[in-house]
Amino acid sequence: MHDYVVLLNWNGWRDTCECLASLMRLNGPAPRVIVCDNASSDGSLDRIRAWARGEAEVDLPGWWPAPEQAGAGRLPARRPVMAEVRRADAHGELPGGAWEVQGPDEADLFLIPTGANLGFAGGCNVGLRFILQRGDARHVWLLNNDTVVHPDALVQLVQEAGRRPQAGMIGSVLRYYHRPDIVQAQGGGRFDLARTATMHVGEGERFEPISETRQADIERQLAYITGASMLLTPAFLAQVGLMQEDYFLYYEEIDWAERARRSRPAFGLALAAGSLVFHKEGASAGTNTPSVFSARLLARNRLRFIRRFYPEHLASARRHVLRDAVVALLRRRPEVARTLMREALGPVRLPEAGPAAQAARA
Repeated sequence: MHDYVVLLNWNGWRDTCECLASLMRLNGPAPRVIVCDNASSDGSLDRIRAWARGEAEVDLPGWWPAPEQAGAGRLPARRPVMAEVRRADAHGELPGGAWEVQGPDEADLFLIPTGANLGFAGGCNVGLRFILQRGDARHVWLLNNDTVVHPDALVQLVQEAGRRPQAGMIGSVLRYYHRPDIVQAQGGGRFDLARTATMHVGEGERFEPISETRQADIERQLAYITGASMLLTPAFLAQVGLMQEDYFLYYEEIDWAERARRSRPAFGLALAAGSLVFHKEGASAGTNTPSVFSARLLARNRLRFIRRFYPEHLASARRHVLRDAVVALLRRRPEVARTLMREALGPVRLPEAGPAAQAARA
């Protein structure tokens, strides 16, 4: 049995190679890493291949593995054994489709071109289907490619999973890559139904080690685990299924957690307080400078999530999106304001049956 890591790349080979460099220095048994490329146009796959062959270098930040461990020394670097994966099924809707692996049996890095920009959920689901077909996963770690990880990040996640058998999703402490002393999220976030809004737990706080009492308090607040670092169990994937792909980007994590909470048996959420991940927030999605595209997806998926799980609050959610449109207008962003108004006043459509409902069970 193996632990797997799934990274999604889209025009971000520099970030992906840096993330891989930190993964190659993990303590404990080496995981198998799956890189799914969402039809990048920047030569990402060639760049990643070159790095894996030792033909290119990337530098980890000077404070790695963590600012508070300065001077602790670095683990020696290693290069992965690489294999290429080609899907015989052009769309990969079902995990039972054929996969052709070109490379050595002992490979610990698998490159999978998805064939199109499938979004976060769709791209990651390709990797999850590949893993499920192999049938040898002990845990699966979804990790953003714009992160670097502490050497103990995976060990801590796995240990927490062993202590918490009812937790299907386990999160890390996310710290900002460019301000590593500041927390982005302690595992995940809370959901305010009255405002139909999500917010990270601990965001903006100065990083401190988390006590058992504080960990329990954080976990009581969690409505979802942040997709930037999320450990999943095979039991969770078999029961709950894969991510719902109609979101494309944003809200897929809270949808997954809501489905886990409502499944029978239900799965809980947990925090591995000793798992540290440093995140260059928004490097791929552009959320550091919100665009019309990201504003549209955030509003559309917010309404879609509410309609799917809390339809009695849909009118309230529409009002909150309209309020955001007014704020955008006051900030002299008329294109964003118009986009938000269209989403707030338009129909909220759900697919008749998303691929997540059947993928893990097929």
